[in-house]
Amino acid sequence: MRIIFKIAKAELRNLFYSPVAWVIFVAFLILAGMQFSDLLVNVASQQQFYQDNSKEWKGFDRPLSMLLYDGAYRYLLENLFLFIPLLTMGVISREIQGGTIRLLGSSPVRTRDIVLGKYLGLVIYNMILLLPVAFLMIAGYFSIVQAEFKIFLSALLGIFLLSCTYSAIGLYISSLTSYQVVAALCTFLLFIVLANMSVFWQEYDFFRDLSWFLNIAGRVDSFLGGMITTNNLAYFSLHIFLFVGFTFLRLHNRQESGKWYKFFARYVVLLVVTLGLGYASSKPGFIGYLDVTRGKVKTIHPTIQKVVEELGNETLKVTFYSNLMSPTGYRG
Repeated sequence: MRIIFKIAKAELRNLFYSPVAWVIFVAFLILAGMQFSDLLVNVASQQQFYQDNSKEWKGFDRPLSMLLYDGAYRYLLENLFLFIPLLTMGVISREIQGGTIRLLGSSPVRTRDIVLGKYLGLVIYNMILLLPVAFLMIAGYFSIVQAEFKIFLSALLGIFLLSCTYSAIGLYISSLTSYQVVAALCTFLLFIVLANMSVFWQEYDFFRDLSWFLNIAGRVDSFLGGMITTNNLAYFSLHIFLFVGFTFLRLHNRQESGKWYKFFARYVVLLVVTLGLGYASSKPGFIGYLDVTRGKVKTIHPTIQKVVEELGNETLKVTFYSNLMSPTGYRG
């Protein structure tokens, strides 16, 4: 464990020695501040307008803990999509390009420790990167009347898990090439693929459940709204396990000589186990929910729960009608 922390410390030092890590941190800080400030001014202006023109106005229809931050969260998530590949592109590829990966492989340090240490360094950097978001949440807590601090923590957890998942993916891609630009580009392309997995073979239940597990788009939405679910926690955990495991196999296979199908079988076994666990975790009967909102607005009302329970376990057929001529007809 001590070796892992030493490698993480060295990796974190290398990150901050490079200008990329500082540029990402400063840019993220500025973007977070600007986005939050714009939304704060907009919401404050609306509140003042309603108070001046309607004495019966009782407040917004949504908690400010969600209304004020929702747009800022999504804007920052879009930037994570772009920033993380720049951060991870050189984690292992620079070791390969400089030849130091052979020295690490021939040293008493185990490959597992190298991979975990480098990934831990990225996780620590992600925690530092999210400090501006945490500061804005603290500012909001003292600015909003009856702020819901648990929603802030839920949103912060979701953003952190997404950044860690992105980092695991980038770590693996970085181990595949010695060119940092190629690693960054491939990582970005893989993010796009994972964000569009739910558009394939949706008419088949098995593929729909499987592609839903692979799809990364919208995974943080429930966290942002104050709903923590076990299937989303399993999604991030399993994807981190999968790509960190792929990285370990990649570096471990470089130190061995053998048949290609032996190395390929290791990847297949890891992938099948992860997909199996992910498929099981996505089944409705195995999903747990934690609604952290004060009014439990994300939870079905007990009366509706009772009605659903009375329907029994038989298949329920639902017919949906949509007026395609209405402005919202596209939802149909």
